Amino acid sequence: MGDPQELLASASGQPVAQLFFNAMGRAPAIVFTLSGFAVMNLVAVPGLQSGSRTVFAFARDDLIPLSRVWRRISPRSRTPVAAVWLYAALEITVNLLGLVSDTAIGAVFNVCTVALNVSYLVPIVCKLVYGRFERGPWHLGKGCSWALNVVAVGWNLFMGVVFFLPVKLPVTRENMNYAVAVFAFVLLFASGFWYTHGRHYYTGPGTQSRGSLQHTVVRTV
Repeated sequence: MGDPQELLASASGQPVAQLFFNAMGRAPAIVFTLSGFAVMNLVAVPGLQSGSRTVFAFARDDLIPLSRVWRRISPRSRTPVAAVWLYAALEITVNLLGLVSDTAIGAVFNVCTVALNVSYLVPIVCKLVYGRFERGPWHLGKGCSWALNVVAVGWNLFMGVVFFLPVKLPVTRENMNYAVAVFAFVLLFASGFWYTHGRHYYTGPGTQSRGSLQHTVVRTV
């Protein structure tokens, strides 16, 4: 593998690629490195799909500015092209932070993981606290379900704390994990947006009649 410090100081600027080269040689290193880039691009595709779908859903329910624009369905492809381009532009803009600061983009990535965990955590906590949950045709029973929910809550809380912790010691202004600050900003912005705008327009999930649905169907993979 070689000295970890030498890997970090690799002339290629890619410690992982240098690790492959040291361990396996030139040809396997190229294959494994290109495979990694391919996997990252493949992962980005469903991310773009789910993100643009979320933008479309918010626009359909009049939750974001210019909703009429973002919820528009292309008559040619029957897809929300405007919502896809909006999310793609936001995604590119955020990822440009990686060219400026590793600390900044690291905080964004950590917040994405924490936010995903929170999206799982909230409905599980509501189920445990309020107990109003309609079982499906297949379930694990009351006792096992409760135990798994408690484990899920504990795990998500644990992972939330882990992704907010610093990744290097000693902690300095340059290597501090600012994920908690970014997460707090997102919560404050979302709360402010809801109380100043969203609650005045949002009346529940939008519905469409059968006739209009035939003309606005969205293609999915």
